[in-house]
Amino acid sequence: MGRIPTAWKVMPLGSICDLEVGYAFKSSWFSDSGVRLLRGDNVGYGQPTWERIHYLPEEQSKTYSKYLLAAGDVIIGMDRTFTKSGVKVTKLRESDAPALLVQRVGKFLPKKCTKEFLWQLVRSPNFTKALKNQEKGMDIPHLSKTEILEPIVAVPSLEEQADIAKILDSQDVVLDSKQKKLTHLDQIKKALMQDLLTGKVRVKLNESATIENA
Repeated sequence: MGRIPTAWKVMPLGSICDLEVGYAFKSSWFSDSGVRLLRGDNVGYGQPTWERIHYLPEEQSKTYSKYLLAAGDVIIGMDRTFTKSGVKVTKLRESDAPALLVQRVGKFLPKKCTKEFLWQLVRSPNFTKALKNQEKGMDIPHLSKTEILEPIVAVPSLEEQADIAKILDSQDVVLDSKQKKLTHLDQIKKALMQDLLTGKVRVKLNESATIENA
């Protein structure tokens, strides 16, 4: 782990949190409306993706209130956790709730840590590197609950956890804002390229310039 403050403790992740695994909802129960099901496909990189959605009827969902997710919950995809796009660890926003936790997806349950610190911890380079070494399987790489909770982590006091999370959360806000701006500029560039390369927008040439017939 390298050098850490002497007051910090070193222990398996499972010593400070637990992991609740989702329910195996039957596909025959799915509906066109109701409560969204958060499946492995919906676990994005930082935030959920809802391109493909399945629902459980409102009344039926009440039977499975144990698996109901709320804003701020930290989720991990247990199949294909690592892809070229990143690590499938997600934090739910207000707009993502309510939703129901489905099998092969896990929700972290803080015990001796704050939810905000846990969110930063499970995305940290040291933890994700250790977790990557735990992954099993070739066709569909996967992680078990035990394997996810096994990596060793450094844990400060609750007060210091709150301070660390506050600083890192503020940087996340800045990075998110810059990423949105970058995405917007990229869209403008692509639209401009399309206009220029199709002749929709013409470039003014110097008088000495000539254009050959196509």
